[in-house]
Amino acid sequence: MPKLVSVDLVAGIHCTNGASGLPRTPTSWRIHTAGGDWSVRPQNIEKIREMVDFGYSRDHRSDKPQVVFALSTTADGEVPLPGACGMYKGNTQDVNTPVEHVRRLQATFRRTDLLVTGDRAMQSAENMLLISQAHGRFLGPLKLTDAQKRYIASIPEREFLWLCYSEQAGRTYRAVFRCFWFKVKEEIAPTARRRRRRRGRLPRYREVRFWMRAAVLLDEDKRQRDAAQRERKIQEYESELDFCIAHLNKGQYYGDPKWVAEHLRSLEEQYKAVSECVHYHFVQQEEQMRLTYWRDEQAIARAARLDGKWVLVSNQPLASGQSQQEYMDWMLRTYKAHAGVERRMRNLKSDLPIRPLYVHRDDHITGLCFASLLALTLYALLERDCKRSAELVAADLDSALKVLWAWWGYSVAGIEMPPGYEVLWEDTLTEQQRLILTMLGIPDPGTRLPDVRQATKKPVEAGASRLRSMICHH
Repeated sequence: MPKLVSVDLVAGIHCTNGASGLPRTPTSWRIHTAGGDWSVRPQNIEKIREMVDFGYSRDHRSDKPQVVFALSTTADGEVPLPGACGMYKGNTQDVNTPVEHVRRLQATFRRTDLLVTGDRAMQSAENMLLISQAHGRFLGPLKLTDAQKRYIASIPEREFLWLCYSEQAGRTYRAVFRCFWFKVKEEIAPTARRRRRRRGRLPRYREVRFWMRAAVLLDEDKRQRDAAQRERKIQEYESELDFCIAHLNKGQYYGDPKWVAEHLRSLEEQYKAVSECVHYHFVQQEEQMRLTYWRDEQAIARAARLDGKWVLVSNQPLASGQSQQEYMDWMLRTYKAHAGVERRMRNLKSDLPIRPLYVHRDDHITGLCFASLLALTLYALLERDCKRSAELVAADLDSALKVLWAWWGYSVAGIEMPPGYEVLWEDTLTEQQRLILTMLGIPDPGTRLPDVRQATKKPVEAGASRLRSMICHH
């Protein structure tokens, strides 16, 4: 088996890497620039300036230029790897990043047997072909076409095999092994075009066909959720049509046939997922409009055949002596290991309050990226030590966030007295705080009397005093 490297594109341009001792998760987030002084730049800032561009902002700040930062972590998704990180142009789309990131990882670790996993945004036919041509491996879910949906719906349910991962997940997974064909238009090199001259024309593209191993998965819990979600959408669609029927031929808008017809088309587009399950008939007779609708039970039954089904594709060959059922179980188990990757992305976005942050100069962007990466590395190492410590786990301090919150509210009060002295009063430590200091090898200060010392500043006037407090929190 190759070393695992997963590329996650969920939150923008995720680039994830993973497996034993190798990177695992590129995830991505955006850093905004407010566009201030551009005059002072180091020599390498010109490359960064080219990356600063307008693009889709998940912070809903389309008025700010941005860059996209890709983060890689170790195989278990715990510790970030600075050497495997990188930045992309601010308008880079998710589907355009995996191939470049895989090549960077192969150059960094000097090996090509890296298995890249990602979401549907990464698994385009072009990316699968390019990664295969670079001797890389990939694994991820497939965005189904209409033809593929019809084929999957036609697979008899008796062919699906139970997977051992169901015991670990606590839910039932079944799968069937298939091979899917893809075709891609590949650009022909200029030197090869002359050899392909036909009737005086030089072809620019050629059609490449290739197949990939696929596991068609059936998740029983997801099947129930899909059916409930479809029924809820149908009921919402029917309630909108009922409201339209109740107000038909009344008022300025519902009395206008053109507006009503346009409103029905917008509703059909809004509920596109169930538009084939509910049909309506709208007519105008003798200045009176009529609207009726009905459910298409056959269309609902056809849609139900896809409930709970999704597809994983990979070009990883089967190991010697490995059955198709074991191979599909490996595919599902490997893909589900994304939890650690997504957790680090969530830490970077939420637990570490550094995003969104706006800077005014290009050279500040690299500093911000480095500071963010360093903070996440310390956070991840702290959390790893917390999970490995039996004492911290027993004290309900099994995560870095809980350790940081344990110090929330701890304060040191300082009072400046008129004669020119400072009185410092520390809070009494809690049991969790004492345990953290013990694990860090810091002596417990215990309960102490106020510390009186000579003031470092100019004494305040007689009869006046000032209270200063420092709240220590994360």
